Amino acid sequence: MNVKSSVRTLQVFEYFEHVRRPISVLELAKEFGWPMSSTSVLLKSLCEHGYLYRVANKALFSPTMRLPVLGSWLQAGQASGFELANFVVQVREALGYSAVLSMRHGLDSHYLYVRLAPLRVEGVISQQPKPGTRRPLCRCAAGIALLSTLADNEVALIARNSIGLLGSGFDPKQTLAAVTATREDGYAWHFNRNQRGIGDLAIPLNEKDAFGNVLVLSIGVPLTILEQEHAQLGQALQAQVTAFSQRLASS
Repeated sequence: MNVKSSVRTLQVFEYFEHVRRPISVLELAKEFGWPMSSTSVLLKSLCEHGYLYRVANKALFSPTMRLPVLGSWLQAGQASGFELANFVVQVREALGYSAVLSMRHGLDSHYLYVRLAPLRVEGVISQQPKPGTRRPLCRCAAGIALLSTLADNEVALIARNSIGLLGSGFDPKQTLAAVTATREDGYAWHFNRNQRGIGDLAIPLNEKDAFGNVLVLSIGVPLTILEQEHAQLGQALQAQVTAFSQRLASS
């Protein structure tokens, strides 16, 4: 399988996670702008390898149980991948905002699992981010929350290395100040960094992944609400994270 096919395979899997229903060759080709012929070949190949199956008597394809089984051995503390995904959905429903699970990838925060807010919130509908999205650590609340778990010398080094990525307008001192505030408050919050009118608020989970990587949960909030209610939202998110860990411990 070449690189293009590999990337397209991942996009197919992530699209299934987004729509959560069987899809057709035509739908997938339109979604990504792929030729119908190569899209059909890709889906048939995934069927042959047991990742997808063709719905009986319909020109539709759906994932098999091979996909969740592949990652069934991965744990974050006492949490399975299913429990983490379900928790992100619960936070979205409880707080009413888009919820994102992230981890560090180099100088970026890498979005692993996303559940968008289902309803319009204060006139804003965000269709971003999607799974796989990467944001500079120093330019999003999820990144600042990740940095808050590191030693100060590591934070300073990352901030300095980010200058080339973020441009001359970036001030490492602001990152260090944001990290300090996050440790004091228990949550990080940023706004207008990646989408105008939208900010994000984030805290690290108590559970790390199977390889010791810190996981962070964040919510996307309209700026007008975030500026006025970040303390209340931070407490609400902390309560969700604490309750999640307690449920895992009790089970």
